[in-house]
Amino acid sequence: MARLLVALSLVCLCLVATAEAGFFSRNKASPAQAAPAVVTPSNTCSSTDGGACAGECTAPHRPADSVKPYCYVPKHVSKEAQAYLSAAHPKEFLPDIPQQRAYFDARTTPIGTAAAATFLQSTEDATIAGVPVVYGTPKGYTSSVSKQLLLYFHGGAYLSAAHPKEFLPDIPQQRAYFDARTTPIGTAAADTFLQSTEDATIAGVSVVYGTPKGYTSSVSKQLLLYFHGGAYSLGSCKSSAWMIAAPVAHAAGLQVLCVEYRLAPEHPFPAALDDALVVYRHLLVEEGYSAHNIVMLGDSAGGGLIMALLQLINQLPDEQQHDAIDPPAAVVLYSPWVDLSPHGGDSIVTLTGVDPMLRAPNDPDSPSPAALAYVAGNASLLSDPLVSPLHGTYDDVHFPPTLIQVGLRDMLISSNVLLYRKMHAAGQLVTFSPYEAMWHVFQAFWNFPEAQAANQEAADFLRDHLPQHASQQDAGEAAGDSTL
Repeated sequence: MARLLVALSLVCLCLVATAEAGFFSRNKASPAQAAPAVVTPSNTCSSTDGGACAGECTAPHRPADSVKPYCYVPKHVSKEAQAYLSAAHPKEFLPDIPQQRAYFDARTTPIGTAAAATFLQSTEDATIAGVPVVYGTPKGYTSSVSKQLLLYFHGGAYLSAAHPKEFLPDIPQQRAYFDARTTPIGTAAADTFLQSTEDATIAGVSVVYGTPKGYTSSVSKQLLLYFHGGAYSLGSCKSSAWMIAAPVAHAAGLQVLCVEYRLAPEHPFPAALDDALVVYRHLLVEEGYSAHNIVMLGDSAGGGLIMALLQLINQLPDEQQHDAIDPPAAVVLYSPWVDLSPHGGDSIVTLTGVDPMLRAPNDPDSPSPAALAYVAGNASLLSDPLVSPLHGTYDDVHFPPTLIQVGLRDMLISSNVLLYRKMHAAGQLVTFSPYEAMWHVFQAFWNFPEAQAANQEAADFLRDHLPQHASQQDAGEAAGDSTL
């Protein structure tokens, strides 16, 4: 298991962000241009300041040209996060494939060699159907009667860094790219935290139920309703979803329902919102769930979709609600995308090149391609509260208790702060939880200590706002379960 987690960590370095980052900007990342002299912030270093890391990094770039973060990795974050932040961006822009491969290999070979020396007793080169392969035998391995094998596919298909040098121009390519790289991580999370998954359909919308290991049902049905991220155009309940949903469902002891809402550009706004509403309404009206027994979790676009759904519920006329559409007991938002309009906060510009997951358009005055795809090119819709919930009203309406988690390197942190302040000023029960040095939806790196802490915080928050039943409390106390 330890080797599997190490492998997953290395895969995470390469895989999660690339497609979504590319979709936020279709422009190729440009090589850094010679910049005028700047004053280097105290938490950076450059070849001109004579510091300990001189020659290893550069002064900050103009945001539109940036392909590197500030050369600073805090020592008080986990070693896993330090490793990711140190390797997430190339130190030099390498324009051709051979250079990039040489750069990548030079930096990963020592780590791989050390891992092999630590965990393997031997390796053996071979060929299968004309394809070169390498067998690795772990220390202490004993063969069994039935042959068992771990088949491993290494990361690095994007060649060298979290930001791809060539962005994929069409949606099918991006989806295939995204799914191929997130599915193994999501599958590993599902295998670790879930005992089963089940495909289903609710009111014509595809969904997937996930049951966590150790789950026991209660007299009153309780459910975690999850909406995945992916810029409204990528991701699914069969690829990236379980990286986020499975650890939280397991920690909270809740069955989870992932909604496979329709994606843009084939199904632009309001298709995703319609799907979210019809599933939620069906759970309340047709399946007998009480709103106070449902909690919601969403990351990035999925978090924005939850806030849009809550805006919509507050807008529905009484005759449409039929006293049935009440908000859920609580919601947790991981780096929610709540402002799709241009100028969506200071950090869209200042953290481009610092957040290894996302990259803003080179022209900050223009909407991102993802945003335009969601509204079918109609930029006038980008300030609609049902598209950009930050622009909605939070006064004199009811929103459930809300937890917003965001990393301090997250490019969307400004809009997240603005959402928190707007909800707080309106008297809504909202908690803002920032994480030092973390990036956009860092919680997907579920075996990192910071992600584990964040997912546990989310699970505790959701569980704390669900009704507690005597039978569950007794069982929890008997088992010493402090989360109930």
